Amino acid sequence: MASEFPKIDIVISSTSAPHYVLDRAKLEPVMKARKNRPLLLIDIAVPRDIEPEVNFLENVYLYNIDDLQAIADDYLRQRKEEIARCESIIREKVAGLLGTVRRSTPPTGSQPAFAHE
Repeated sequence: MASEFPKIDIVISSTSAPHYVLDRAKLEPVMKARKNRPLLLIDIAVPRDIEPEVNFLENVYLYNIDDLQAIADDYLRQRKEEIARCESIIREKVAGLLGTVRRSTPPTGSQPAFAHE
């Protein structure tokens, strides 16, 4: 495994191991071999595969399933806020169009613009 780390930029880990398969002690020399290029670690295992302490290494970015859920929840909240803004714009435009139509509609009882003969 360690021989491949200098070549990769993203690791997705999901094993059924009862212990960490990657910890800070294993990753520190790897990061030196990588010349500190950024490394993204995504741990979707339960229990966790990657020791949380690796996140304190420079240029190592660890996300677990809870982090990903929080990110997804935040994006969902942002999309809902944007939908509310869009609906408000649509309501304003519809009201403006309906106001224009009402102003251009002749009052009841007057002759239509195209009368049938």
